[in-house]
Amino acid sequence: MDRRAKVALFASAVSAILGAATNAYAALTISTAATNGVTCTSGVCKANSADAVLNVKDLTTLLGTTNVKIVAEKAQADIDITAAVIWATPHKLTLDAYHSINFAQPVTSEGTASGAKLITNDGGSGGDYVFSSTGNLSLWDLDSTLIINGRSYVLCKDLASLAKHIANKPSGFFALSRPYDASMDGVYAVAPVPTTFGGSFDGLGNRISNLSISGGASQLGLFAQTNGGQIRDVTFAKTKVTGSGSADVGMLVGLNQGGTILYASAAGAVSGGGRGSVGGLVGYNSAGTIGESSSSATVTDTVAGAGFFSQAVGGLVGVNVDGTITSSFATGNVTGGLLCETGGLVGYSKTLNGTATISRSYATGSVTGGDENDIGGLAGSSWSFSGTASIVANSYATGTVTGGSGGSQGMNVGGLVGYNGTSSVSQSYATGAVSGGGHANIGGLIGYDDSAGTASKVFATGPVTAGSNSFGGGLTGSINGVVSDAYALGAVTGAPQSDIGGFTGQNNTSGNIDRAYSTGLLQGADGSVIIGGFIGLNSDSVPVAVQDAYFDTQTSKQSAGVGSGETTGTTGLTTSALKFKLPTGFDSTVWAQKATINSGFPYLLTNKPPA
Repeated sequence: MDRRAKVALFASAVSAILGAATNAYAALTISTAATNGVTCTSGVCKANSADAVLNVKDLTTLLGTTNVKIVAEKAQADIDITAAVIWATPHKLTLDAYHSINFAQPVTSEGTASGAKLITNDGGSGGDYVFSSTGNLSLWDLDSTLIINGRSYVLCKDLASLAKHIANKPSGFFALSRPYDASMDGVYAVAPVPTTFGGSFDGLGNRISNLSISGGASQLGLFAQTNGGQIRDVTFAKTKVTGSGSADVGMLVGLNQGGTILYASAAGAVSGGGRGSVGGLVGYNSAGTIGESSSSATVTDTVAGAGFFSQAVGGLVGVNVDGTITSSFATGNVTGGLLCETGGLVGYSKTLNGTATISRSYATGSVTGGDENDIGGLAGSSWSFSGTASIVANSYATGTVTGGSGGSQGMNVGGLVGYNGTSSVSQSYATGAVSGGGHANIGGLIGYDDSAGTASKVFATGPVTAGSNSFGGGLTGSINGVVSDAYALGAVTGAPQSDIGGFTGQNNTSGNIDRAYSTGLLQGADGSVIIGGFIGLNSDSVPVAVQDAYFDTQTSKQSAGVGSGETTGTTGLTTSALKFKLPTGFDSTVWAQKATINSGFPYLLTNKPPA
């Protein structure tokens, strides 16, 4: 998989909400096909056509006698490696790309005093070097040279030498020279790299497998802590990290303080022991950037927390404070305990001094939370302590979300975000089933949209089940902020003493809803359940708080839009009427209808439902 294919992996996963195609580039490809359109003179191989091929055997024959430089100029832009390149001579390979270098297969130097040099964006911009799951760069001899975009890297063959080099120079440039099996290392009681790291480390796509860490240190992972710097191209397999106490626990980094993490992936299991931040890849991300990274790890922290926001668990990141998470995903199941913020991608995302952002990202694993917390398919909570809102944009979640009881603290459970406070959720959606126990706000997309929280161009399709004395809605459990250009399709079921609605269980005193509809079947356990086709309980007495809001009278089995409270603003339509044309107030530059999309119901132009 080359860079274009790797970018396309992320792009296709969010294509329904992005509506933008990635750029395509011509390439000079190293493959098993016959050399075509490439001329090699004095060890320098250049293409003379837009899409050219250099046969891998021709390349290794050249490396047997001389240093080789492969150049992709503007007409080719990229160098794509689709066949394994192996040489055992003391010669160096230079890959010089106008745009990107894409490693879809291994490139391996087995010779002594050999080396590799990577150059990207040589005339172009926006390019990079990228390793697919089957690609890597290995240099067996540690005396070989590695130069990437003008920087020389120190080669490390194992974790012990990596830790030693970083201890001597925390701001240096280092690379993993080959795949590493850590099974012979035993179980680390602290992070293998305990020194706070501010340099650059590149895994070169070389897999670290069978790593085991178990301890009570305050930061636990391959790296304990970063202070700026960059970590990239690190891949884990069959790795287990177990923390205790108040440790920040992640497979790659316990605490990422202002660092940049790119193209990293975690696989295995990560668990915590209460009062800490636990993530599949990073425990605590403070003003750091995480891009095009993923985790398939199972993430667990079922030990009771000490109070809201004192403990968090997420499929990729436990806590994200003023940090940026983009083009990333998590597929593993996530489980949290009592008073533990729990999310499929992030436990909680908080703006403190900068802006906390989650964008172009998704989560597909099931999320299970304990009592008295915030639980979300993507993020347990997204909120702000400053005047700048936290952001969730162009993202989605598909896993089932299950919450316990609200108890004395209350609880918010959402298919995408559990608690949305002073946060903006836009062009995002959730499709998983959502359920919660008593005394909770439970919604197909957001559990509780608090004051100063906004949600726009969003939708939810999964069924919602609300416990007793709870608010349950197809899109939100309760709204105290602003929701606009949104819809919900999922059925909603309420336990005794609950309030349920096709769109929201409660529209609170400051809630505002504009241009929205719902279609889900509504059912109550007994006559104590307050049911509205669109809103269960409308606590807002201001009629203009709900405008251009519609519900399907046939699919919902309801004739009244509001179960209790102010009824102005909601309109019931038959299924055929809702499918016939856009309802009054719906902007045709925002909404559209087509029989083959969304079963004929209105959909959002910039947030189309998945096929």
